[in-house]
Amino acid sequence: MSGFQVVEGHLSVYEVLTHLGDPYPSRTWKKLLKLPAEMLPRHARKQFIMKDGRKSRMLPAIPIEDFDRLVLLLEQVNTETEVVTLRLDAESELLEVLSEAFQDFEPSQNVEVGDLRLDLYFARANVAVVLVSRRVSGQQRLLLDQRIMQAQAELECRFLKLEPDAEGFRLGQAVFELRQLLEHKEIKPTS
Repeated sequence: MSGFQVVEGHLSVYEVLTHLGDPYPSRTWKKLLKLPAEMLPRHARKQFIMKDGRKSRMLPAIPIEDFDRLVLLLEQVNTETEVVTLRLDAESELLEVLSEAFQDFEPSQNVEVGDLRLDLYFARANVAVVLVSRRVSGQQRLLLDQRIMQAQAELECRFLKLEPDAEGFRLGQAVFELRQLLEHKEIKPTS
């Protein structure tokens, strides 16, 4: 369970689902709550500490020992078109590198804006980063682009879409592009 924040022996359901690669953890949790109570892991509402040191709102949480039960339940439940897969280490590492490299811009991970989960949001610069998996189909990409445009209008911020598992992805280029956005400079498209 290393890497998870633990409060009174509980893990945040949203953090667990996000770690498992779920782009919409709150929506998935709501679906799971519709199942018979005996199928669900024990759960309560707990307050966690966010990366910026502030207390979160009360979030659903499960006891540490019910982690495996939640994972098994996710494998058994049909979540319609959404597929819950383990987040690639490259994606997690990329988020950590970007968060640490630009910590002075107050990064927050997994910020939900409507139906869109921002992988990183830099509050001081009003810049968002969304990671796109190579496994996302063409129709899902169009839906994602639509959600990004809605969130962009709602937040009035700039977005950077990254595909860390795509062939030719370069971490240095991603860091450069993000720095350009954070410093309010224009990014010239690379060919």
